[in-house]
Amino acid sequence: MLKVHTVMTAALAVLPALAATPDSAAPESTPSTPRIAVFAFELDDLSPASALLHASTSSEESLERAARAARDALEKSGRYRVIDAHLEAAPAGGWRGCEGCETAAAVRLGADQSLLGIVRRATQTDYYVLVQIRDARTGRLLDEESANFAGGEEGWASGVRMLMKHQVLVAMAPDAAAAGATTTDSAAAGATTTDSAAAGATTTGSAAAGATRAASAAAGDMTAESAAAGVTTADSAASSTGAAAAPAASTPTCKVAIVNPVSGYAECVEPRGAAVDPPPRPQGPRAHDPDVPAG
Repeated sequence: MLKVHTVMTAALAVLPALAATPDSAAPESTPSTPRIAVFAFELDDLSPASALLHASTSSEESLERAARAARDALEKSGRYRVIDAHLEAAPAGGWRGCEGCETAAAVRLGADQSLLGIVRRATQTDYYVLVQIRDARTGRLLDEESANFAGGEEGWASGVRMLMKHQVLVAMAPDAAAAGATTTDSAAAGATTTDSAAAGATTTGSAAAGATRAASAAAGDMTAESAAAGVTTADSAASSTGAAAAPAASTPTCKVAIVNPVSGYAECVEPRGAAVDPPPRPQGPRAHDPDVPAG
């Protein structure tokens, strides 16, 4: 019982320490962590209600909650230092219409990257979330992710959290970039191996072709020698027996022939291929002969 009591005491002593540790503490960022400017999310309202009323049916608060969800997801990942850029004035057509012009504002804010989010509302209960991340200095598009969700605008923030967690942060993970580089190297190595194998196959094929030519030449020599030996043997047999050469095989006689309606020639069908004798020429003159007068 003493041993059990000791173990339980030790376990109870550990519990306060575990309780003091947050369940979802975010990793601490380092000075080398990239700074990302998250701009205000924009709405692209394509819903029938908006087309009918010629005005958006969504609230700015819903867009602000969506942008806040993106900032929170980046901060909790510990891989970014987030700069809130929602107060930056957008151009007349919005950030989404200027093809990355938000990067200039991101550089002005001291950011390394920029994030622009767009909520595209298809119906009152169907929407898309699009996120673009660019290099602030070059404007190059680093990642673009989108997903379709069902629900009203009260669920936009939840949709943004899902997209950030399962697509954006996964695609922008350092190990994902390393995996992409490894895949490229592997593909290059595979291509080199394939080229080497092809070169080896060519060499093997050349060797095989050479061997075939040599074998053919040797076979030709053997055939020539065999032919010469055969002639010598035939001469020897003829001189020994005095017998004449065997008569050639007789040509088969055609028994059944037909006239080909296309070519007009007679063809033997039994036995097939045998020579067909020309039909007997009529004894008297024919009407179509040139020397017979008409009528």
